[in-house]
Amino acid sequence: MMEVLPDARGPVRSCVVTFATLAAAVLLAHASGSPPTIPDCFTQVVAPTEITLACGDGNFWLGGMRWRGWGGATTAGTGAAHANDCDPNCAAGHFHTYAVTVTASRPATCVGGRRQYTRLTLRYAAARRPGSPRTDTETFPCTWPLHPGLTARRTPSAGTVVLSGTAWGASSDGCTPKVELASGPTAIATTPVSATGGFRVTWHAAPGRRVVVARQTCGDGLRVAAVVLR
Repeated sequence: MMEVLPDARGPVRSCVVTFATLAAAVLLAHASGSPPTIPDCFTQVVAPTEITLACGDGNFWLGGMRWRGWGGATTAGTGAAHANDCDPNCAAGHFHTYAVTVTASRPATCVGGRRQYTRLTLRYAAARRPGSPRTDTETFPCTWPLHPGLTARRTPSAGTVVLSGTAWGASSDGCTPKVELASGPTAIATTPVSATGGFRVTWHAAPGRRVVVARQTCGDGLRVAAVVLR
């Protein structure tokens, strides 16, 4: 999301511009700017109710987030961390839920004027996932690489899911012109990518929560995105 400031250029209506006038204009532009975002793998979001922190496989994410004071120097939220125990492996593992308080802080103005929180601090209220400290920190610099998009939507037809992708690589980017979709050990489809980097797949899946992962091989490595389907 890009913050757009009013264009100060135009016909000169007065030869006298006071400092107070300039200050008021700056304050007005700042007040009308967009609120800061935070990366959610493939996109920038404002006050998200869910954030996926393990973009490659979707095995760690925050849900049910409620924020207070979004847009300030710091903003606090409460919700739940969902972590896969990967026992005996991640495909066959189980998700466990842990109550957390979350603080987004250190807002920065990134390239193009976009405002973004660059630090996310998780504090576990009681139980926490094995191997995790009581307080855990994630950093999101302005150069955070946005992952390609993947969304999942259940249709009114029972057992039918539509998987859509955006911003995937083209052959001109050194990427294979296809994306592989899977849910755990189950392959869903191998689908071609359009010239604009999109795809759409209809998948027949029984109701229930599962993680869908999309992968594409490119010259610069493997591009991966994950989405939690409910």
